[in-house]
Amino acid sequence: MAIQGQFIVKLEMSGEVDPEFPLAYPYFEVYAPIHDPVNGSLIAVGEVYLDASELLRDRTFVERTTWAAVILAALSMLAMLALTFSQSSRLEALLDAERRMVKHNDRLRRAANRARFDAAKANEQVLNVVGAELHDGPIQLLSLVSLMQGRTTQADLPDGTSISGLINQVMTELRSISAGLILPELENLDAKGVVTLAVERHIALMFGDVETEIVEPLAKLDLPRKICLYRVLCEGLSNAVRHGEGRIPLVKVCQRGSILDITIYGGKSQGAKSTASVTPWHLGLQGMRRRLDAFEGSIDLDIAKDSSTLHVTLPIQSPDDTS
Repeated sequence: MAIQGQFIVKLEMSGEVDPEFPLAYPYFEVYAPIHDPVNGSLIAVGEVYLDASELLRDRTFVERTTWAAVILAALSMLAMLALTFSQSSRLEALLDAERRMVKHNDRLRRAANRARFDAAKANEQVLNVVGAELHDGPIQLLSLVSLMQGRTTQADLPDGTSISGLINQVMTELRSISAGLILPELENLDAKGVVTLAVERHIALMFGDVETEIVEPLAKLDLPRKICLYRVLCEGLSNAVRHGEGRIPLVKVCQRGSILDITIYGGKSQGAKSTASVTPWHLGLQGMRRRLDAFEGSIDLDIAKDSSTLHVTLPIQSPDDTS
């Protein structure tokens, strides 16, 4: 090939070593054509031998450096891809959490609106009942007193009731109504103390007996639940006496896990039905149900042939209180 005028380089890596040859393997064997400078014709072929060990070391270093750079670049790309996937997952989780939060806030908003409407309705019902109690009780008696004052021949009714007796009855009914509207101090009472206070106050106002059965221990209640328990007992006992045909009410209170269980046993109510329909206890049941709904409690009125049972459950701690 060199005779044809081509420049040839061969890399010799191994073979038989000539003792008189000055280079050891590896080495380059170079064949270069030599031309006549006058006419350019090939006049000889030059043969040159060069040590290739340093060049091969440099080539190995370059190859290793190149592979290291490629591997580092690949690892960097994989790390970036992993980081991208991780950030994508985190963003998706955040978006999902925000969606759940939006739905939860919407449910809370609707619940708050319903509570506001129910509170307004309950307030109107309470005002109507208070007005009816005042009209049908003390005001009627005062009207009778005013009519009796105009009579000159007889100062007493045929049954012997006097004007002073009617006035005392008016004062007693007004005190009962006022006492029912004023909430006593409940902050320093435990659950048993709240039950005892409600029963004692009922006995003092109604002049009747109440049987109680309290199974201890009872968990400590916060103030809103104490108020709920007190109002439920007062309303339940009042209805039990009003519709119970003279039967002494029985109040049973116990704790079942995280639920405070309250049961009021009374007599048969003449016009009462189940809680699913309209009853003479409509306002009282609705008021108790609204109070209990705030704590995810429940109320159930069971009317039997000769008895009535009001069963109330009051969660000691609702799920929303743990957040």
